[in-house]
Amino acid sequence: MRGLAKDTTATLIPTLRYRDAASAIGWLCTAFGFEKRLVVLGEDGTIAHAQLTFGNGMVMLGSARDDDFGNRSLCRTPRSRKVPTSSFPTLTRTTPEPWPRAQGW
Repeated sequence: MRGLAKDTTATLIPTLRYRDAASAIGWLCTAFGFEKRLVVLGEDGTIAHAQLTFGNGMVMLGSARDDDFGNRSLCRTPRSRKVPTSSFPTLTRTTPEPWPRAQGW
């Protein structure tokens, strides 16, 4: 199994939901240096699905919605549960550099 992991871009891919996914994509790309791999637009300016890469890692995200792939599933927004639902550790070579950019959003 270890050999399979070495040949993949990302072995674990977190999935996130945002009330304003388009703004979240802008923030992640500007503040932390994520790159857009795929962005699929949904109805009314929502994001149906997006893939952002960071080094060899990737996150998938989309707009919060009330369906089988949204707030009724395991992937709920913190506001829908009234508590934080995840953490988002990001490893960089120079940790202090992204934080001022992230705080400015």
